[in-house]
Amino acid sequence: MLYSPNQNDTARSILEAAAALFLQKGYRKVTTREIAAAANVNLGLIPYYFTSKENLAASVMRDFNDQAYAVVFRRLPQGLGCAERLYLSTQLLWQQFSEDAMNFFIEYLEVCGYTRVSETFEHMAAEVLDCYALSVPSAQHALYLHALKGAESQLLIGLHRGQLQTSFGEITRIILTNYFFNIGLTSGQIDRILQNCQSVMPI
Repeated sequence: MLYSPNQNDTARSILEAAAALFLQKGYRKVTTREIAAAANVNLGLIPYYFTSKENLAASVMRDFNDQAYAVVFRRLPQGLGCAERLYLSTQLLWQQFSEDAMNFFIEYLEVCGYTRVSETFEHMAAEVLDCYALSVPSAQHALYLHALKGAESQLLIGLHRGQLQTSFGEITRIILTNYFFNIGLTSGQIDRILQNCQSVMPI
């Protein structure tokens, strides 16, 4: 069940109905009218709670991400450094989704584009800054995160559509080594992070 602690029963019903329909039919083919009927609510409650179909889909993606992160974190070895935790969880995240979920995600990204970084990812990224005592202005760091997720979205689309001969692991290496460099880690530090990840879990 999809769940967000800040939502009431009606909002959760809409979210769960939307998730089921998006998985079944993809993003484009689902209408808000269908979602309202499946949730057994008035059509006007969807914009009331979620503003738009796009924002509702973003909420579904957020909840799927949260569930996937919970699975990933259970798989990670104990005692990882903050950068290694960010790297390995990013690599493993997309592998947790079913084919239907990936089809929905990719279609959503193609139509709506990247929306925002998840709170879980933001928290892990902030831990990296603290662990390495990096002083990066908030606006600059937001730009780096936006660039990271934008690049990830485009690479995931290319991978899923068979337009790129790559892997989740290679996508992670590309986007996160670039992010680590942007926030001020040295080449030596980045190499050690990759080596540490390789030593505990093949990447």
